[in-house]
Amino acid sequence: MLALPQVFLLLLGIALLLSECNADAVPCNLKSGSFCSCDVSDGSGSLDLSAISKSDGTAYFPSVPGSAGWHYGYNPCAPFVDKNCKDKVLVCQGGNVACGRSDSIVFDVNKGSQPLTGTITYGDGDALKGKKRLTLVTFTCDASTEADLKFTAENPSGTYNFDLKSKHVCLIPAPTQQPPPPNPTTQPPHRREDNIVSLGTILDICLLLSMVVYVGVGFGYMYVRRGARGKEALPNYDFWIGLPGLVKEGALFIVTKIRNLRGLSSSSSSQYDAL
Repeated sequence: MLALPQVFLLLLGIALLLSECNADAVPCNLKSGSFCSCDVSDGSGSLDLSAISKSDGTAYFPSVPGSAGWHYGYNPCAPFVDKNCKDKVLVCQGGNVACGRSDSIVFDVNKGSQPLTGTITYGDGDALKGKKRLTLVTFTCDASTEADLKFTAENPSGTYNFDLKSKHVCLIPAPTQQPPPPNPTTQPPHRREDNIVSLGTILDICLLLSMVVYVGVGFGYMYVRRGARGKEALPNYDFWIGLPGLVKEGALFIVTKIRNLRGLSSSSSSQYDAL
């Protein structure tokens, strides 16, 4: 039977294993012209290691002790020179062997991890038994640490593993995007014409209401007081039924008058020509 401390350690191991399984590696794309600043591909934020790097040709981490008595130099953001390490070198072993260059850099972020972790892979190192050396830096966000770099192992041969803890490898959240301001050409300020009811609209509404009241009240009066039924219950039915005829007679009267005036004008012109 397991003792209580053993049970605790077992549960802790399972929790760590599950946290690693839930950590999804998301690429972090290098910004243009930078070797150590990148944007996380899901848009959540960015990383910037420039605070733990030098730009004077020397390494920020000049001598990190490793295995077999070797020491390593590392400068995240700019190539440095250390004896025979001269050509775009970011990681150097013993001042003689390039273990990673600026031509080959890959950033990955483990988004599911707490605290944030990730890896930086530097390739294109000097050849070892026909294969290019490379360096793998596993970083962990630690808000209380400026920068702590430790060599962990050369495994497999020609791959150099480091652990980096720093507050400068914590995720920089992406700024919250604000909605764009209104376009002044399409939405001029203080414009209120669209909300004003025109005079014609007001007159149309009044006319419609008057017709409704006229028909409703007149129909009720004829139906109740005079006992009219059917179409005779419409107010002023005789007038409305005869209105088309009156309109026709009026139109014919106007046309006749116009023709008579034209005939009179033609007759006067003829008499003038005779004279």
